[in-house]
Amino acid sequence: MIGPEDYLPPGQEEHLERVVLEWSAREQEEAEERRGRLARMLREHRARLYIIRRCVVMLLCHHD
Repeated sequence: MIGPEDYLPPGQEEHLERVVLEWSAREQEEAEERRGRLARMLREHRARLYIIRRCVVMLLCHHD
């Protein structure tokens, strides 16, 4: 089986490993940011639905 040592110049294997680790760390941070944005959107959506639900109940239960 051919590995990185077969086609990379000496010392480049460590550089390649470092780049791959940095890239995966960056991807991980981006995924966490996406999860954070999604969680914030869901919280806001739930809050809006709660307010709408309370308004509907008030309108239906209001007596003149």
